[in-house]
Amino acid sequence: MDEEALYQPIKDALNKVFSAFGECYLEISKKGISEKFKKELDNFAIFYIRIDRQYPDIAGFLQTKNAKEFITVEVKKRVSKMEDIFQAKRYAEVFNATYGFLICQSIDEEVKRFLKERPLICSRSRGNQIIIAQFEESSKNIHIIKELYSPILPKPFGSPPQVYYFVSREHPRVVVKGEKAYWMFEKMDRLVTEGKLLFEFVKLSDKETYKDWLKKNGLKEMEWREPTNEELEDP
Repeated sequence: MDEEALYQPIKDALNKVFSAFGECYLEISKKGISEKFKKELDNFAIFYIRIDRQYPDIAGFLQTKNAKEFITVEVKKRVSKMEDIFQAKRYAEVFNATYGFLICQSIDEEVKRFLKERPLICSRSRGNQIIIAQFEESSKNIHIIKELYSPILPKPFGSPPQVYYFVSREHPRVVVKGEKAYWMFEKMDRLVTEGKLLFEFVKLSDKETYKDWLKKNGLKEMEWREPTNEELEDP
């Protein structure tokens, strides 16, 4: 199957994944984007596509209860050079995509090793990262290349923890997974730096402590320890 023949089955597979989170709209955009999708884009993205006339292979958005999250997809039969990563990253940045994908049928071992040693290459300005995955033609499924993301799979293929930095006199920071809040030490700080964990600043009132915030949000504090790899991988 040539590269263009992969567009429709990959689009269908992503639609199946994202439909569990909200209303998903995707289109094959290799040769241009529709007027419907154009209406959703900001002026910066419109400027780029008018000037450069370059488009991701697949593009669209996920409409949830709270937000519209953009999706870009670059499709390759084989990822064999770093330019493939940067191309996918460029489209994700231009479209301000929450989900920027590079989906292939195979990826060279040298590229995988390079990315494992330099994970920041896949990091994005939004704090997200490029999601590199393989498309399995027989099952029509998309599989995240886990060795590039262990111990945390990126959304929507996993349930990544959320890191909260509290703006207060104590300046604590916690990582929340499910209904549990863990302390942050070196490992978690590194994952934030590598773009593998989303983070958010929380401003507390003068009389409020981070423990008050945890209680208000129904979170149980797991004091003095970070989550284990098994806890991070748990969906």
